[in-house]
Amino acid sequence: MGRQLTFTLACIAVLSAVIPGAAGYFTGRMEAIAAAEQRLHALELRLQRGQSLLTRTAGYAQACELAPPLPTVPPVAAALVPAPEPKPHKKRAP
Repeated sequence: MGRQLTFTLACIAVLSAVIPGAAGYFTGRMEAIAAAEQRLHALELRLQRGQSLLTRTAGYAQACELAPPLPTVPPVAAALVPAPEPKPHKKRAP
């Protein structure tokens, strides 16, 4: 076989593997993008519904009872807190 025929056959062999592989890769990427767009639109709809519910309920707000304030405890100075007693170390038996 001549050099040109060998080169042509090698190119055909490489292209016969590369073209279907690239087509499959790009098809998968396009399907992933379409699925992401669908999920995005679904999330946008959920967000819009949630915001519309918030605006509707905010328009009909009723008076709320205020809870009584929690009792406050005055802070204790660190000088008045006793320091912990040190514990003696136990020796291990050999």
